[in-house]
Amino acid sequence: MKYEEYQKLRRAALGQAEADLLLANGKLVDVFTGEIVESSIAVKDGLIIGVSRSYQAKKVVDLEGAYIAPGFIDAHLHLESTMVSPAELVGEAVKKGTTTFIVDPHEAANVSGADGIRYILDQTGHSPANVFVMMPSCVPATDLDDNGCLFSANDMYPFVGNPRVLG
Repeated sequence: MKYEEYQKLRRAALGQAEADLLLANGKLVDVFTGEIVESSIAVKDGLIIGVSRSYQAKKVVDLEGAYIAPGFIDAHLHLESTMVSPAELVGEAVKKGTTTFIVDPHEAANVSGADGIRYILDQTGHSPANVFVMMPSCVPATDLDDNGCLFSANDMYPFVGNPRVLG
């Protein structure tokens, strides 16, 4: 961020300049303390610049006591088990407040190998949420497992460097 942009945000955060948007009269869920606090949130240039302070804004939206919560993170998801497409699942879950998904594509890799993982990445590439994929730890699960696909360390290599593949 350039110095001038930072200064513009700083002035608005201090109440010396107008915010772009004020989400007023909400109930903020504080996930650290477990409290619910009546609050307003000020936004400038797409960034939250302040909470629970008297701000002036170009546009005010009265939340009328609606709850404000941070986006939820699903830290271990098997998309394949849901029986809907990855894009459909993410599209519906984001409406309920989940903004980030970390997918374990173990089942997709068991059946389709790298193609299954690419399918998940492709299906969720333009979703309204953050979708990340972990590499499966063991495909097949055991020597007794006959699942249709092998997925080795060499098969993982093409995914190295993909910003949506975490490990």
